[in-house]
Amino acid sequence: SQPITVTGAGNVELGAGSGSVALNADVSTGTGHITVAAATGLTLGGGVDVTTGAPGTVSLRTAGGSLTLAGDATVVATGSSVRLAAAADVTLGNVTATNVSVIAAGGSVINAAGSTKNVTATALRIEAGQAVGTAARAVTTAVANVSVVAGGTTAAGIYLGETDGVTVTGVTVTVTEVQANSTPATVTDLVQSDLTAGSNGDVILVALNGGVTWTDGSDADGVAVSANGSGNILVSAGAGALTVNADIVSGTGHITLTASTGVSLTTGVDVTTAAAGTV
Repeated sequence: SQPITVTGAGNVELGAGSGSVALNADVSTGTGHITVAAATGLTLGGGVDVTTGAPGTVSLRTAGGSLTLAGDATVVATGSSVRLAAAADVTLGNVTATNVSVIAAGGSVINAAGSTKNVTATALRIEAGQAVGTAARAVTTAVANVSVVAGGTTAAGIYLGETDGVTVTGVTVTVTEVQANSTPATVTDLVQSDLTAGSNGDVILVALNGGVTWTDGSDADGVAVSANGSGNILVSAGAGALTVNADIVSGTGHITLTASTGVSLTTGVDVTTAAAGTV
């Protein structure tokens, strides 16, 4: 395959009305929008780069099947936004933008083998029908703000490994998709708050070199973290404080909060579980 390169603000639209799309060469534009749409699956091969700069955005989506990035594939929207969406799984290579949205509607969000940092961004929104990461291989991030919802049926839980400090809060992401007739269309993933795991899934957030701040976000439910049923919660601030401004709740799982410089619970905040869970 040959690279696709557009200069200036030119847009790129690649689509398959039926079947899958496999990108095996780079796609780039200076500041235009990039949209790649598939019907039954979308893959970015080894070493493939998809790049643009502000105000250009990137949208990669497949109506059926999975979206799979090789571990050394990169998606970059400098100073702008990226949206990755699939009906099943989304496997992340390396994504860099100001705002990033990842949607695995009926599947899991997976850390690709050989990746360096799954998401580097100011704001990250993840929505998965199943799990986000695994206990053995967390989704790796370097982000300032995050919200994750993982439904979980056959797989469950949220597993995040953050490089620095992070705030759990409300996140919304907007991109511009290029239609087949070249007209632009705005796509917005509405504001999502909290870290929420269903189906007895654990919530694990480890910030290696910073603190963690928990907020209620924009949903006004008073909860920052929720693990369904027997799901456990672990929040670790490896080089900073843990500041809790909204409730942390598990059904019957264990809750562990650790920090290097202190744990602070705002007035009225509850950290709750039930037997056999401990805090």
